[in-house]
Amino acid sequence: MKDEFSWSDNDEIIVPSFNIISSAQACIYNKLKPVFVDCENETWNIDVNKIEQVITPKTRGIIVVHIYGLPSDTDKILDLAKKYNLKIIEDAAQAHGMTYNGKMREFQ
Repeated sequence: MKDEFSWSDNDEIIVPSFNIISSAQACIYNKLKPVFVDCENETWNIDVNKIEQVITPKTRGIIVVHIYGLPSDTDKILDLAKKYNLKIIEDAAQAHGMTYNGKMREFQ
């Protein structure tokens, strides 16, 4: 992950606070710093309204996890990523049959 994007040790990656440990572990394994953001009460997905508060000059990406087949607010996350030049990594392990904006999501 770090080498693919030319990130440096201790660069920051935003991850949801409610998740399996693998998202944070992927950061730590790559010598990156996971920065946790609280999740929404309704969906358990990352609260997009709290992401911008933790973005720093060292922030390089956001790991988006879709929990229990419920989609994260991808449009708002993509807008933030564009605004701050951040990479998005999606964890779709629990996104089976997920729809977003009325359409079935496809993951690559």
